[in-house]
Amino acid sequence: MQFKRRRFLQQLAAIPAASALSGISFADDYDFYFTRLSYESGNWDVDERTPANILNSLIEYTHLRVDLTERVLPLADPRMLNSPFCYMAGHKLVQFNLEERNNFEQYVKSGGFVFVDDCNHDIDGLFARSFEQQMADIFGEQALQKIPNDHALYSSFFEFDGPPEPPMNSTVGETTWCMNI
Repeated sequence: MQFKRRRFLQQLAAIPAASALSGISFADDYDFYFTRLSYESGNWDVDERTPANILNSLIEYTHLRVDLTERVLPLADPRMLNSPFCYMAGHKLVQFNLEERNNFEQYVKSGGFVFVDDCNHDIDGLFARSFEQQMADIFGEQALQKIPNDHALYSSFFEFDGPPEPPMNSTVGETTWCMNI
């Protein structure tokens, strides 16, 4: 009995220590913080509006304590594994290096949430196609599944009939995917 208690206390004490080493604190006075993932290929820093819109909506519609600072971490940096929410955007080719691939796989398999956005400005669909291929390479051909319009996601906070329609000037179709792992 004493051993189990000691082990529990050691693990509990390790949380702040691991947090301090990672550079991202679990003890922040926030319920939510926004992490943008940078990656070596493509152009990860293309959209300034989405982070602001997400943060604004969380403040406007929830009671969460929201950190307004957008945190940018390289996908290859193990500190990203501590982020509860990650955002990835781009227009160009997505081709993960080994560290990026390993972190992405570990993060998703551990229950991490990644919001991926081609920003409706995708150059000939390159970002979407190359990201989808990266997911197939990591998780298998059936990893990405289209979210059906009657999925609970579309009625858990607001009531929607499915994903939003793509803008009139969009050159690619709007599809909402989820990871099926």
